[in-house]
Amino acid sequence: MPGWKSNCKRLASGLLLMQVLLAPASAGGLYHYPLKSLTDRESKSLADYRGATRIAVVFQPECPWCDKQIADLARLEHLCGGAFSTVLIGTRGNKRTLKRELRRFAAPLPALQADKGFMRLLSGFEATPVTLFFGPAGKLLASRRGYIPPDKLKRAIALQTGGLCS
Repeated sequence: MPGWKSNCKRLASGLLLMQVLLAPASAGGLYHYPLKSLTDRESKSLADYRGATRIAVVFQPECPWCDKQIADLARLEHLCGGAFSTVLIGTRGNKRTLKRELRRFAAPLPALQADKGFMRLLSGFEATPVTLFFGPAGKLLASRRGYIPPDKLKRAIALQTGGLCS
């Protein structure tokens, strides 16, 4: 029996190590993951959009907190003069429903439709909005589930952009 316990411990520690080593690859996979555009027929990834700093917001239909978060980000993007760019990612709805939701937003922001593979990479997804902060190289710097008030959002963006948006 001592050999059995030793093998189980090695297997458990090996699995834990694999999980730790593979986590950054999954986060990087979000940035380059191809998604269908909600505004045209092309497939795009977050890496295809302008701006060194990118913020992605996962939204779903009939989510008032998503509406509010997207409006705040659109306002900040305008005030910061392009120091960062926002990309919307719709989930839990078909293309028509998500496009209808986009028309409700005041600012025309680029939008993509999440598929099951993307949502699997975004582990821990339970509710919207989910805000993802990516650095210039596409590294996921932070993710936050739930609404972020404008003052906290502005501070986070200022940190990411090196003070370009303060």
